[in-house]
Amino acid sequence: MGEKCRHFSRKFKRDAMKYRFMREYRESYKIKRMYRVLKVSRSGYYAWERRQPSIRQRGDEELLRQIKEIRHASYPIQAVAGAFGFEKKQPL
Repeated sequence: MGEKCRHFSRKFKRDAMKYRFMREYRESYKIKRMYRVLKVSRSGYYAWERRQPSIRQRGDEELLRQIKEIRHASYPIQAVAGAFGFEKKQPL
């Protein structure tokens, strides 16, 4: 991969991370303020919002769902939040 391609790949990943942050905090902060502070375009954010998950993302989500299903079937343990945010494992 050439240097230009690597630059755009890194920039895309940074922008996507900023867009995820904006989506997560849009109830707390105004979108207009966030795109100014994070130095991304408003149109870029809304284009990212409308974009469908890639084939790879959908495959990863399906794989994760299958792993959780198999793990749950193998280990029927319920996680309960304990002190300091640690999870205690308790049998069902």
